[in-house]
Amino acid sequence: MADTDYGDIGYSDEAYVCLDDKKGPAEPSAPYVSWREGRGYDGARYIEQVLEGVLIDFYVQIKRSQPNFRFQQDGAPSHRAKITQKWLADKNIPIFPHPPTSPDVSAI
Repeated sequence: MADTDYGDIGYSDEAYVCLDDKKGPAEPSAPYVSWREGRGYDGARYIEQVLEGVLIDFYVQIKRSQPNFRFQQDGAPSHRAKITQKWLADKNIPIFPHPPTSPDVSAI
């Protein structure tokens, strides 16, 4: 791990946000942010809203300037889901591991 360039790692985390008591999702303001009112994420929703909704376009762009880019997720069930892991593998998106009890490795 000593040779890891942490500038080549993108992180993901989801958040629920309520602004001014308005109903409906807030507009995302940065890559990797997907906000949804109400329910949590399962693998299918995570793929639809985060991976296909934000990550894939960002990944294609960032790979041009950072060919060693890797993606890191925390241990949320939607991140560990088989359908999520298959989607990432099918898209050839390399994953930087997130040890289950080592918060020092992640900016998440």
